[in-house]
Amino acid sequence: MRSRVISAALLLAKTASAVQVLVSAYAGNVTTFNLTTTVSDYTTQATLQLLDVSNACGMYASWLVMSHNNTLYCVDENWQNATHGGLSSLRVGPEGRLTLLNSVTTAGGPVSIALFGPGAKGLVTAN
Repeated sequence: MRSRVISAALLLAKTASAVQVLVSAYAGNVTTFNLTTTVSDYTTQATLQLLDVSNACGMYASWLVMSHNNTLYCVDENWQNATHGGLSSLRVGPEGRLTLLNSVTTAGGPVSIALFGPGAKGLVTAN
């Protein structure tokens, strides 16, 4: 009987977890949030805390890819000007702070991006 009581107590224990979430928007922003979830007594509560906002990915920031070394790559679709788009890299700090590393103009307006190759050191965009 004692083991059943302990098991029930463990099931009802309060647990929490947190993760950083990165969001892009056609408003020209990339935003980092801290998403915390707490589970207690059969209920789940989620809290979203704003960490940082950057406009370094261009006016039509869309696709985001995170590398293994906390470098975020993002594309600017720039669909209003079909002659060029953009590709930017940002450092994501431990507290979610976004720092621009580099930005380049691309042909056309890229709509997606992927890392590839050994060590994921290659980068490709698609229009």
